[in-house]
Amino acid sequence: MATLPMSKSWADLDEPGRYKLYRPCEKGTENCEACLELKQVEDQMMSGTTDAMEGLIEHHRKVRTRLNQAHDPLVHKVPVEITSYIFQLSMPPIPADNNLRNMKSVELQAPTILSAVCTAWRQLTLSTPQLWTFSKVRLSPSDRDGQSNRKFEDHCSFFHERLRRSGQLPLKICVLAWDSASYNPLAIGVVQAIALCCSRWQILDLDFRFCWNLSHLLLGKTYQAPNLQALRLNILHSRTEPPVSIVARPKDVYLVGSLDQINLNWSEVTSVHLFKSYSSDCTKVLQLAPLLECCRFSQWPRSRDNSSVLNTPITHTRIREVILEKLQGSRDTAPFLEEANFPALRSITFPGFPGLTRTVVGLIKRSCCSLQELVFTDGMYQQLAYVLQEVPSLQRLICRTTLSSDRVNELIQLLSSRKDSGSNAAFFSQLGHIELTVMQADEIQWPLLAEMIRPLSEGAVRPPLHTVQIDIEYDIWADHPPQQDIDSYTLRRLQDALNDGFNLRLNVVRGGTSEKYDVFQAILDASWKDITRQWYHRPVLGLRPLGSDEEY
Repeated sequence: MATLPMSKSWADLDEPGRYKLYRPCEKGTENCEACLELKQVEDQMMSGTTDAMEGLIEHHRKVRTRLNQAHDPLVHKVPVEITSYIFQLSMPPIPADNNLRNMKSVELQAPTILSAVCTAWRQLTLSTPQLWTFSKVRLSPSDRDGQSNRKFEDHCSFFHERLRRSGQLPLKICVLAWDSASYNPLAIGVVQAIALCCSRWQILDLDFRFCWNLSHLLLGKTYQAPNLQALRLNILHSRTEPPVSIVARPKDVYLVGSLDQINLNWSEVTSVHLFKSYSSDCTKVLQLAPLLECCRFSQWPRSRDNSSVLNTPITHTRIREVILEKLQGSRDTAPFLEEANFPALRSITFPGFPGLTRTVVGLIKRSCCSLQELVFTDGMYQQLAYVLQEVPSLQRLICRTTLSSDRVNELIQLLSSRKDSGSNAAFFSQLGHIELTVMQADEIQWPLLAEMIRPLSEGAVRPPLHTVQIDIEYDIWADHPPQQDIDSYTLRRLQDALNDGFNLRLNVVRGGTSEKYDVFQAILDASWKDITRQWYHRPVLGLRPLGSDEEY
């Protein structure tokens, strides 16, 4: 009789790493009935035939369930209501931009993983609809081989099961489809199932490229979607096809491409993100969305602009945040903002390209707004300084572009200007939050930073600063950590401010990774000395390693 080879599914319990470790039996020195039966079944599996193996595996699962119940670990004593709530905490939060397509697969697989632990958890997971409200499906059938088709069929079948398990709760759904899915029966079945749940849509994220029939099949049901809060669309199709009509009134809209592809009611939209939409489309949205509060425009093309639309003056009294994103090095302006007026504007994010900077400054001047937050994402320091002169009401400055030490020194001097200094520079009387990124720290004038945070001159009026964060890019050629560039007197002043509750962060960050360490933590905590030593200990390339007697 041929025996089956050793496998992780039925290996010896005493062999390390070969089988699942069970909780030890607590019934004295003798094994309980479940332990004995489990050992007996596993012995049969080791010597059984292939024909009998299926029944033994099923029996093995049932005995393991009895084993868990017999040993009664603490997890089985927790009330199911509490366990269910803990499971719900494992689910990912809704992304701030409602972008479901960027969510990691492991986040959406949390209920599936939980249900595979044991029978009790599986029953609890299947009876908790809150775990199944997130659904993401990729409709990409393949004609290459039968295995791919079977995989796609299983994929669609599981999506139907997720919808069923969600009960009647609001749904967050992401669907990605290409032209190969347009007339596939399984793909059409998935879209029809989603359409039947239209009354429960909360977030609908669709990427339908050249799937005009699927777009109409799904979005034609929006008149029955009263709870739809966020709609994200990329429904690229031929210009000869009519636009898709959307009756629902979402509050958050993300759209890729031209507005000619859709007919949307903009009356209740409060947040919009237009990606690769024409400047004239951006202007239309500003005109059609009276409740708009946040608008984000990314990579708008230059062609096909309607000058008569762009030259129309626009005054929007509710927009509080504007985010502009262009390709690196772009010289384009934002023509849809050249005649705009946003008196309620409080935050603006933009890359500091010369043409775009002039547009931003013109918008701020026309609006006569009290801008509170400025986020500078790219460009030259001169453009940042140019804008800062126009925003004395600034409360938060976030500079995400990397500055040289000289530019950081100039910026600190500009932000430290006071009414008693006699200069003509802007006085930032409300500035409370600063974030900067610096290339190197060896030439930074740290006393300037200490003076801005805690001025020595009595009676000097200083900004109500409460947070300063400076990220120092890690220099592979550096032979010492940046804390050695700060003189002891300035270091004590900064530490005193830190002890008084000032939120001061000096982080050394390694580019392209999430690795970083806090300079003050490295100074105050002796355990960090070895960590920083690893960063700056370079025995090759002639770099000087730190000696054991050197103090940070």
